[in-house]
Amino acid sequence: MIKSHAFVNLMHWYTHEFIFSESDCVLLIASISFDLAQKYLYAPLLTGGRLFLFPAGVNDYAGISETIEREQVTVINCAPSLIYPLIDLHVPEEDQKDLGHHFSRLRSVNRWFLGGEPINLLKLRPWTTSPSFCAEIINTYGPTE
Repeated sequence: MIKSHAFVNLMHWYTHEFIFSESDCVLLIASISFDLAQKYLYAPLLTGGRLFLFPAGVNDYAGISETIEREQVTVINCAPSLIYPLIDLHVPEEDQKDLGHHFSRLRSVNRWFLGGEPINLLKLRPWTTSPSFCAEIINTYGPTE
């Protein structure tokens, strides 16, 4: 017999603590076989939301950006090293002053779970200081890593 009480408790806490609902769309970038991906795999399914599986191992930042906008993704979990190139993709050229529209593709995301490595806040700054930034960044990098 396989006991699942711990996982059920984890999912109950997780979906309530971070207020998952039927309006959420989770973009899963990690492989579904990755143990930490299980929360992001099941949370939208347990709460009536949507789950979008991006091809694992593909670092197509333009494709990720397009998917976020097209699917109106609200939740993403990734390593900070994945988000930095995504931000760099949207940083305007020197002669372009209006930062607002450059990050507009990322506007639907209201929760970014970043873990697996330390977060470099300076690399997030172009996005977090733009008018399009309206997300909560949740640091999931812990002492066990």
